[in-house]
Amino acid sequence: MFCKNCGAELKEESLFCHVCGTSMEAESTTNPAPESAVNSTYSAEPNVVYGQPPVRKTDGKAVAAMILGLVGVFAWILPLVGFPVTIVGLILGIISRNSTSRGMAIAGIVLSSIFLVVTLINSVAGAIMMLSLAQYY
Repeated sequence: MFCKNCGAELKEESLFCHVCGTSMEAESTTNPAPESAVNSTYSAEPNVVYGQPPVRKTDGKAVAAMILGLVGVFAWILPLVGFPVTIVGLILGIISRNSTSRGMAIAGIVLSSIFLVVTLINSVAGAIMMLSLAQYY
């Protein structure tokens, strides 16, 4: 038997799909699949192959968090760019840390946090240097 939602192969006595959680009671009791559908390798939906786990989509926010964290590696040099880049990367990483792309979200959080601190240190160092130069003029 196959899941009517995701196409995962299930045991005949399954009440729920172990992949997506869809109830199998209605399918197994009221509308059994014809034998030709059970032996079919591909579903009517594109990119779904029976017997294989469904392809999970990545979370765009987690990907954006990781990319912004990587941009923060260079953006800290200019604090006016570094602060917004790392803060937005940190926020997106925190929002998406429980998504399917958890690793990317965590990488975005770590990189954004590190380079937010580095940007802050660069800002303070620049302010101190400007103050020390101002006393000569």
